[in-house]
Amino acid sequence: MKKVLLNASKDVIFSILGLLLYNGIIQLVVYPYFNNKLGADAFGTALYILSVVSIMGSSFGSGASYSRMVAHSERTEANGDYNRFLLQIFILSVPVSFFTLYLQNEFSISLFIQIFLLMIFTVMRYYLDVQFRMTIRFKEYFLYLVALTVGNVAGLFVFSISGSWSGSVFLGELFAVIFVYFTGNMLRKPYLVVSDSYKENMRSVWVLSVSNLVAAIILNSDRILIKSFVGAEEVTVFYTAALVGKMIAMFTSPLNGVIISYLTGYKIRLTKQKFAFASLIMFVVSIVFIIASVIVSNIFVKIMYPNVYETAKDFFLVANAGQVFYFLSGSLMVIVLKFTGENMQLKINIMHLIIFAILTIPGTIIFGLEGLATGLLISNLFRFVVTILIGIRHCQKS
Repeated sequence: MKKVLLNASKDVIFSILGLLLYNGIIQLVVYPYFNNKLGADAFGTALYILSVVSIMGSSFGSGASYSRMVAHSERTEANGDYNRFLLQIFILSVPVSFFTLYLQNEFSISLFIQIFLLMIFTVMRYYLDVQFRMTIRFKEYFLYLVALTVGNVAGLFVFSISGSWSGSVFLGELFAVIFVYFTGNMLRKPYLVVSDSYKENMRSVWVLSVSNLVAAIILNSDRILIKSFVGAEEVTVFYTAALVGKMIAMFTSPLNGVIISYLTGYKIRLTKQKFAFASLIMFVVSIVFIIASVIVSNIFVKIMYPNVYETAKDFFLVANAGQVFYFLSGSLMVIVLKFTGENMQLKINIMHLIIFAILTIPGTIIFGLEGLATGLLISNLFRFVVTILIGIRHCQKS
């Protein structure tokens, strides 16, 4: 057990270092550069479009990734199972890309092609990290994130020459996919040959994808709702207000990856008492994260986004708290997934969506940014508490 814990600790460190590098470059270099060159209004529109791309990637790419992790442990699986699923998502990306631009009066053939390619490569990037998590090779996962980061830095040169922010972001996704092509076997032949468990795997991947879709819509709802009902500049305001909390909480992602890798790779026994203790630790950590987020936001946003600091500072506490509770409940959800199956995760996220729709959508329309921030905090805290209660209920008694 000590060896497992030691290896898990090393894997968490590699994952955190990779995400620290990637998110550091994105948040400290790439996005501030976009904001400086585009202005708050145009940057807000770019954030809106990127939110739709992120929804597609984190829903269907991550859904395929987690489904394959579970299948690797419990069933047979093959590249063809998930390649066929990805083809369906690529087709779906055509109308999604079109309406994302059309509804915001941003449509052009050139931008449509850029956003479509960015969308499908983002879905692939979210999915392909399973190459490393499935075999518990987190050193290579670190290099995967390095490739993604290098691509985004190179993309800045593309932006400086062409003025295309979408082409700049695309280059990062492309570098990550190329890295997997040369280091793994997930992009090798046979491309469409399926396993004996194809039907079970497809059921699993769609249930998880729909569940992730619900969660991703809520996570990215701030940009979509604000752009639709308040304004483009206000998208930038709220994005910067919640940014530090989102950055801090995003470091739960490597923890999630390690958790699911070890839960599927080792027969780890989890009791009600252990899960309750883990939940208590998560709550304490969330309070620490929230306090840290508010303190750092007052420094970071003032330096990196001075044009919106005065407006954004009023939302630092509520906006960051909402982000922290969302991401930490995701870590608990990964554990619940292992012991309750995909359907329970979907049920939790549907309950979360109902609370979100009742509170946040009307709140944004009536009260603007204040209503959005409050609604997100309450609905994300609800998800956190419900996940804990369901986890305790379904774990072993002793």
